[in-house]
Amino acid sequence: MKGVGLVYLLVLCTALALPATTQVKEVLLKFKSLELSTVVAQIPASNISPKGVLSPVNPSDSKPFFIYNSHKEIVMAYNLENVPMDGRVAPITITSHAALIQTPDGSINVPWTSIYGNSGAQFEPLQAAQMLEQAFNASFFTIWMVVILWIFSTLAFVVLIAACLTKVLCLFISKMKVSFTLALRLNAYGSTVIAAFIVAQFFVNISLSYIVMCLVPAIYSLSFLALVRRTLNRAVDDPKFALSSNNPFVAWFERQSRTDENGNLDTGPSFEDLSPEDQERRLANLKRNINKGMDFSSYQNQYYQQHPIYGAARAAQQRRTQEDKPNNSEILNQPDNKSEGDKLECPPQSQEPKNNSQDSSFIP
Repeated sequence: MKGVGLVYLLVLCTALALPATTQVKEVLLKFKSLELSTVVAQIPASNISPKGVLSPVNPSDSKPFFIYNSHKEIVMAYNLENVPMDGRVAPITITSHAALIQTPDGSINVPWTSIYGNSGAQFEPLQAAQMLEQAFNASFFTIWMVVILWIFSTLAFVVLIAACLTKVLCLFISKMKVSFTLALRLNAYGSTVIAAFIVAQFFVNISLSYIVMCLVPAIYSLSFLALVRRTLNRAVDDPKFALSSNNPFVAWFERQSRTDENGNLDTGPSFEDLSPEDQERRLANLKRNINKGMDFSSYQNQYYQQHPIYGAARAAQQRRTQEDKPNNSEILNQPDNKSEGDKLECPPQSQEPKNNSQDSSFIP
């Protein structure tokens, strides 16, 4: 079925975004209680360079100072040089390269490049305060949709890269050709662990590189394909295992065993409930149908070799072979040293076209 992997990713992101949205909502409520939007409005206007360095527009505003809310609580420390400030610690510290947020699990470092990118920007305190106020007043559903979109976009990128890795590694390592659709679907299932890790980042201060995030589903897909190949090879070599309940692909082999030589489908009981004679008959059907499938694969290979793409190369090879052979006229003109008695006279062959539809024993 097409689109199964995409639907699975959407359902997975929708489900895992619920606890993440709850955590985001709690953090926003906490910042709202600190009057963060009012505090941010007091930050001096600044510029952010392409390298992610924050510097005030007015050089005289570079001195460190604390910013308080209406309850006279320290909410933010403006400390671009990251110098000691009389031993007091603020929940949020603004430095020249990042914003440091203090949490019970430790400090979270948010670089300015992760917010504004590498193109540089201008920090407007009033505009930032308005954006924070809108985020504080956002509904749970709105935050949920944003979190779903963020998780889904991250997983989609991981699955796409992992599918490319799976296809290349299967071709060069496992010698298997896997369609890109199948690789996408398998890696969508394998990204479940990555999705859980992404959600865990909302609760615990941990990080993981994109290289590792792409390798995890790729390794899962390669392991699954290797298991499928070993199971199928064992099932082909051992028909009894193919029809046993230990074979995860028993349904396909069961259907092959129910098809007799005339193409009729046996609707009787399962293989394990049959008598020994009927089991042998099922095993014979399975072996015959598997061999027929192998013969058909050989026929397909022969057909592809006769394709016009290969025809040109085959014709060139035949021309080279003909050039290496001596000319027939030269052979006929060569003197014959045999005596007249040794020469055999061949009867003239009929010029009538041979009917290929007749049997080979037919003599015109």
